[in-house]
Amino acid sequence: MKKLLITGACLLSLISAYAQKEFTQEWKTEFPVNTQWRLINEDRTMALGGDLAEIAMMDATTGKLMWKMNIKERTGQKKAKDWNWDKDAKTVWVDVKGEKKD
Repeated sequence: MKKLLITGACLLSLISAYAQKEFTQEWKTEFPVNTQWRLINEDRTMALGGDLAEIAMMDATTGKLMWKMNIKERTGQKKAKDWNWDKDAKTVWVDVKGEKKD
């Protein structure tokens, strides 16, 4: 029993000695808009988030805001019907057709 405890203690010390250190936090930020949906590109350098009233794009490597769009201010519509990120075309599209103006 004593050998088993000593072996277990040795294994635990070896595992903790070679375990990966915790990652340090480089930066912390929050989206400047409500985020009902969030998307990120394949290389994790840009993040898009928002709801049907506002969307924003952020640099995912620094946490800095790249751009922000309020649907009502930009289009005159209360909110969008839908929006998405076409990563192949490198564009964000917003569908506001059919909405009544406020």
